[in-house]
Amino acid sequence: VGQLLWWKNSDSDTLLKSLRVPLLLALFFTVASYLIGAHHATMLAFIFASSFALFTNSMVGYRIFKGNQKMAGGAIAHIGLSLMFLGFVASAKYDDKETVSLEQGKQVEAMGYKMRYVGYHPIERGRFAFDVEVERGDQRFVVAPVMFYNKDNEGLMRNPDIINLMTKDFYVSPLSLETPDAKNEQELTVEKDEVQKFQDMTIKYLGYSFSTSPEKGNIVTATLEVTRGGKTVSLAPEMRNEKGKVSYIPASLPNTQIAFTIKGMNMGRGDRGKSSITLGVSAPLAEGQLKKNETLIVEASVKPFINLVWMGTMILVGGFLITIVRRGVEARTKEA
Repeated sequence: VGQLLWWKNSDSDTLLKSLRVPLLLALFFTVASYLIGAHHATMLAFIFASSFALFTNSMVGYRIFKGNQKMAGGAIAHIGLSLMFLGFVASAKYDDKETVSLEQGKQVEAMGYKMRYVGYHPIERGRFAFDVEVERGDQRFVVAPVMFYNKDNEGLMRNPDIINLMTKDFYVSPLSLETPDAKNEQELTVEKDEVQKFQDMTIKYLGYSFSTSPEKGNIVTATLEVTRGGKTVSLAPEMRNEKGKVSYIPASLPNTQIAFTIKGMNMGRGDRGKSSITLGVSAPLAEGQLKKNETLIVEASVKPFINLVWMGTMILVGGFLITIVRRGVEARTKEA
């Protein structure tokens, strides 16, 4: 509203008349946004305020630009800010994402895009780029999201790659890489004191114990009873946490290559009922069973109208530059 007020030269009738067009346009824009799916009250209020600012500053900027282009920097900057806000709302409301497993060499379709993981290659500073071919209709792209181990944070860092399209951006963010294994691993969840059949075995989860060791850190030990071929064996897979580093120690069935690893636990405290454990059970591949290829797990996401944010940013910076240059010229003129 302040953009419509002229210093020492404004009255209520002129202000109300100036407000009429941007208010009607903002109201129309907000109603249109509601009709296409923006139903949250706070979001609608933000859309109304941003669109009102956009139309007001467009009107004021046009008038100023016709008279003195050097004075239009403020209105241009406000237009850019309004577009940024509208881009934020549109992108947050209509974004879509999906976790996808990309087995090397095999094409997978998600959200209308066909993706195929090709492989990875090392780049600078110990980083690795993972090449993914993306197809949509007749368009073909290659993205290369990055993963690397950060020694300072002692964690895996992930950087997405982006395909910038006219009305949206398509993000491919790496989550993990599953390397081929000579074993076949399956998961099952067992509640305490429950007996569950798995292949030619029966598995009973008896509970867990917690201990602390200076050498091994905090240790959670699960107790299992595994019966196979009429013989019952007690196994104790472990989950260790040593100064933030979590490791999983499997327990193997004697005289076999079958191993049990803790994948997750529900401690079952309070009103959550019995404790339960999720186990990874690995065994040699059966004869004739094919080994899986390397698999890249990614999060694919679509952010529509994100170009409004980039456009608004550039317009905002442009408005600032016009104002800064004008102020600089005025300052030098006064000094002279």
